[in-house]
Amino acid sequence: MLGATAALAGIGATAVGAVDLAQAQPSSPAAGLYSEVRTTAGGGTSVKVPVSGRDRVYTADQTSNTVTVIDPSINRTLGTIALGAQRLGATLSPQYTGDVGVHGLAASRDGKRLGVVSVTSNTVTVIDTATNKVIHETDVGRASHEGVFTADGKQFWVADRGRDTVTVVDAVRGGVVSQIKVGPGPFKVLLSPDGRTAYINHISAPEITAVDVRTHEIRYTVKGLGDAFSSDAAISPDGT
Repeated sequence: MLGATAALAGIGATAVGAVDLAQAQPSSPAAGLYSEVRTTAGGGTSVKVPVSGRDRVYTADQTSNTVTVIDPSINRTLGTIALGAQRLGATLSPQYTGDVGVHGLAASRDGKRLGVVSVTSNTVTVIDTATNKVIHETDVGRASHEGVFTADGKQFWVADRGRDTVTVVDAVRGGVVSQIKVGPGPFKVLLSPDGRTAYINHISAPEITAVDVRTHEIRYTVKGLGDAFSSDAAISPDGT
């Protein structure tokens, strides 16, 4: 899975966690593997939950324009979801209707939906993780890159690197809800644990933009980062 973006979703579960596949041999069952999961009880503390056959790891495969589905409990590839053709010159033709540059992944908080961002065709595809079927696809801003579901799972926010916007997608029915001006070269969208604030880093400005999820208005901007081209970001579990 080197070079691929990966997300893990617990099918039918209420949590999403990260799994260290390096703990097991690729040919053996993943006995002893655990994912860190935040519980709703106990003040949101983290507990270790064994990886089971109900869990799935998804990888975005940018060359083949597919999403690979993996069962981490047995370290086995179950199959691929084809969103486009193998990357060839013809994929850039105006007549090509598939997705190109399948890249960014984000799971909804309940693990029931997977958002897939394609950076070349500028599309967001939402997949049902119970069936691995595409629910809908939406055309978004130029060079769309990394996104996130809102806490209620009703919207998917994606950063448009080639525009100064974040596109808000209707994750239930598909289609664009709005586009928010956030500053030059937005790269990734993160959501606070309480679901109220979206944080956007930028590749063309040394700053972080905080947006109110309910009103879509900019709350504040954190300036003075070491340099521009912030290529990734993370938020602490307590949101501070």
